[in-house]
Amino acid sequence: MKKLLFLLWLPVAVNLPAQERIAPTIEQIERFSRTTLNVVLPGENIILEAALKEAMENKWKLTPLKFIGKPEFEANTGDANRTFLLLVGGSFQKNPEEKLFAYTFLNLLMGGGVSLETLSEFLLLPVSCDGQSIDKSLLFMDAFVDIIQRHIVSMQQNPKLAKQRLDDIYNKNVERLTGRYLMLVKDDITYTITEEEKQQQFNNRLYLVEDSDVENVVTTEAKNQVVGLTLYPRVGNPKGTFCYNMLIAADTHELIYFKRHKVNKKDNQGFLKEELKRFGIYLRKSK
Repeated sequence: MKKLLFLLWLPVAVNLPAQERIAPTIEQIERFSRTTLNVVLPGENIILEAALKEAMENKWKLTPLKFIGKPEFEANTGDANRTFLLLVGGSFQKNPEEKLFAYTFLNLLMGGGVSLETLSEFLLLPVSCDGQSIDKSLLFMDAFVDIIQRHIVSMQQNPKLAKQRLDDIYNKNVERLTGRYLMLVKDDITYTITEEEKQQQFNNRLYLVEDSDVENVVTTEAKNQVVGLTLYPRVGNPKGTFCYNMLIAADTHELIYFKRHKVNKKDNQGFLKEELKRFGIYLRKSK
């Protein structure tokens, strides 16, 4: 498995191989609701940090909330009564200093470790990627916060989820497309869909649109509409990187689908044909 190298959006870089992540214990999961969530805003990624702060103020409900900077974060990683939410950058490059094809993640950690590398990780959610307009990340920030909250509640109800990848958990949610409409940006799918296919395979419940159409649906929280978000490198040679595909309900911000696949050629950047076929199974169904 290829290592995902992480760089905190702080002056000091750290490496956190994905396969060495520490899952929270049952006791930590139970204790989460009694902690204070510290959102770390070091001022290194100002636009995303501002959007995150606003979304957290508007949406966060699970615990008391506090916004802190780098010094307070570094001084309190050992405090088991604090959890931390950070924006981190990750790269699949062998040399972390290159920072090529960097992705940005929201990383939710539990305090109580002797160092950053020893903190238990509740969630690592991709939110943007190099070469992609930051506007889309800002558009979905409220949804990202709600996804995190729903994920924590699910983990509290079923602690076994703590040791599972997001792919394994949310790949199973695709059946919740039933009775809904799916909206995907034309440039985010890897093959051409004909009008006949839209009718026969997707029951006319698949809309291929422009970015502006997605923005309208997300901002108005349109009922029964599900929108796609795909994150992959839009610059340079994509080989060896990964594409993250998500489906998010516009009205409830439910994460209906999450899947990562390796980019080994230019024409598999985005939603794959086999994924669309699977979506069609449920779009053809009625409640």
